[in-house]
Amino acid sequence: MCSAGKRRILLAMCGVSAMLGLGCLDRQARLGRAGSGSGPASQPASVDWQGPIEVRGVERTYLLHLPASYDSRKTMPLVLVFHGGRGTGKRVAQLSGFNQLADEKGFIVAYPDGLDGHWNDGRPRTEEAAPDDVRFVSTLIDRLSTMFSIDRKRVYATGISNGAIFVQRLGCELPEKIAAIAPVAGTLARDLAGKANPTEPVSVLMIHGTADEFVPYGGGEVRGDLHGQVLSVRETVAMWLEVDGCSDKGHRVTTLESRSQDGTQVECETWIGKEGKAVTLYRVQGGGHTWPGAPLPGRIGRIVGVTSQDFRATRTIWEFFELHPKL
Repeated sequence: MCSAGKRRILLAMCGVSAMLGLGCLDRQARLGRAGSGSGPASQPASVDWQGPIEVRGVERTYLLHLPASYDSRKTMPLVLVFHGGRGTGKRVAQLSGFNQLADEKGFIVAYPDGLDGHWNDGRPRTEEAAPDDVRFVSTLIDRLSTMFSIDRKRVYATGISNGAIFVQRLGCELPEKIAAIAPVAGTLARDLAGKANPTEPVSVLMIHGTADEFVPYGGGEVRGDLHGQVLSVRETVAMWLEVDGCSDKGHRVTTLESRSQDGTQVECETWIGKEGKAVTLYRVQGGGHTWPGAPLPGRIGRIVGVTSQDFRATRTIWEFFELHPKL
């Protein structure tokens, strides 16, 4: 990246740091070249910061994690992670552990914040003017791409619950910017089903528990603040199979080895489509409204159901994303 480009990154990040009272961190550390934080000055360190962005006169926020291996001379993938209802970017960062994996594998991860802790995922809203969250995400991708060296063919989206239903919407309405999606515990809003007409194929990984009482595996009414109807897992998968041109010829089913005593069993189904696209479903038999592999406190666990420990959703999602860039 030219020196002018580096200056733009520095100024933008310093502005955010000043707003948070952090001061302007070392120039090379901000570019992923040298360390900041607890490690020695010569040791590269990751950078976490919060960014504001205005969309149609409304200030929106997000968290961003820049791995220590970031080098502005090379492009990196971008993973967007969306929280569930009443959540925040900070909470889903803690739940998913994507920061640690980003450091290990070398990608940028961003955690957008929904207004009032929710996403406009396509279910009917009582507000007269529901937030244009799709535009927010589109603007955010463009903005981050001007600030950092992002590979526009490797921009991905994942999320849980309300965030997962929203990710389904992003796959339908923003396929030109997102290569693959991975909704966890969230299917497509029923009101969008007849309108969903993606202009490009999008690879899809779905993870869903059969005992999910919040977003039912069989579809129907969603339990939570927003309510509304969603399609079943099978109906949602069928839609993506059609979009991605998948057939039974490329269909395979495997059962994961049980590694815990949590009572769940995981079956993985995969269909291969056109142009290298794929649709994969991890069906968690007995699993609740949870992020597999993530620890949950006992009280919350009793509310949302069993969290399968037979696989790590975060790592599985990234491995799927790695295989499915835009061609």
